[in-house]
Amino acid sequence: MLSVLILHTEENYKIQNKLLSKGNSIELVRIPEKKLMASEETLQKIEKKIKPSAGKITFLGKGDYHYITYLFLRKIEKPFTLIVFDNHLDNKPLFDDEFISCGSWLNHALQLRNLQKAVVVMQNPEKTGNSKLITLNYNPEKIGKIAEKSEYVYISIDKDILDEKYVNTTWDQGNFSPKMIFDILNKIPKRKILGADVCGEPEDWDFFENKKSEKINLAILKEFTAPTHRRNIAS
Repeated sequence: MLSVLILHTEENYKIQNKLLSKGNSIELVRIPEKKLMASEETLQKIEKKIKPSAGKITFLGKGDYHYITYLFLRKIEKPFTLIVFDNHLDNKPLFDDEFISCGSWLNHALQLRNLQKAVVVMQNPEKTGNSKLITLNYNPEKIGKIAEKSEYVYISIDKDILDEKYVNTTWDQGNFSPKMIFDILNKIPKRKILGADVCGEPEDWDFFENKKSEKINLAILKEFTAPTHRRNIAS
């Protein structure tokens, strides 16, 4: 069973009390120069605080901090497939190779020796030109088959893939429902999951949206930690 780690990159989770009760929290608010992108020096400061390792489901905060996923991936010492749910393909080039950003972290991940394949589930799949990287729309059966053939799997969920009626994140959003995410997760064998993370929180000050987000976070958490694999929320 995965343990639960909650990263306070900003203030979102401070009002998600039910989620806070499920795991350990780590304060990162005071680390400067980390929003949207980070230098290797900043990455090392974050890494020192969170001590990334396998066996966790980690809540990262807003999509601005999706690059923290890379810290967990580079610690994996077994061959694995990365499955990402995201309305954006985060493989964009960055102006400076010394930095990693929420829009470029996938490029860094693709260079990892143990990453065999990356599958990005998104509303509008794109051609990538990279044999290790494929994009797919809603296709539980195909993604399940990829997971079955993989030795291990790491899963990263950005809630901006969801339609705004479920939660309003700080990025432009897709048209998925939570059920569509869960349909795919249910095709991935639990025994193969090394770890997972979740980002895509709303603005800190928006109490109503944060409570909607908490409901989704708790449902995702049940998908990874409950004895039975399937849990449903609003479709």
